[in-house]
Amino acid sequence: MTIILSPVGTVLVGIGVESLLPATVSAASAFAQHRSTTSFSYTGTLTSGQTTTFPIVFNYETINPKPSNVAYSFVMTTTVVLTASGGGSLSLAPTSPNPTIQF
Repeated sequence: MTIILSPVGTVLVGIGVESLLPATVSAASAFAQHRSTTSFSYTGTLTSGQTTTFPIVFNYETINPKPSNVAYSFVMTTTVVLTASGGGSLSLAPTSPNPTIQF
């Protein structure tokens, strides 16, 4: 699965995903124009009709000087690729609001 966080409007710092337990980070957050892309893999099993939850821990892009007294919003896109049954893809909307980072 891949999570992309795209800034809304003029943003001077990015936000990324640090962990998505119980999934494993496949690659560290990569920032480009304050947009982040992070890939994860999950090797657990799900039975038909079963759901699972992946709590997300966010991090922010290190910049100097750090902004102050501002809030930035980001649009989160989640893509899940299914491989257990021969492949396929499914796009999912996050169940929580899009993240905002406050400095």
